[in-house]
Amino acid sequence: MGIMRMLRLLSVLAMLVGGGLALWRRRDAVKRTWDSLGGVEGIKGSANQVMKSVGPVKDLVSQVARMK
Repeated sequence: MGIMRMLRLLSVLAMLVGGGLALWRRRDAVKRTWDSLGGVEGIKGSANQVMKSVGPVKDLVSQVARMK
């Protein structure tokens, strides 16, 4: 069981390193995208808008499920 755990750990580590290197290579594009989204506050605002719009849809789906 130890070898499988080690392989899983190494694969996760390799994915994290690969993702970090990809972001580092394209750091200018990532910075422009981050700035266009408004940083953390912009992302939080977008997430709040999504959650507000999902609420009515969730209610509609539950009502339709009860009708069946």
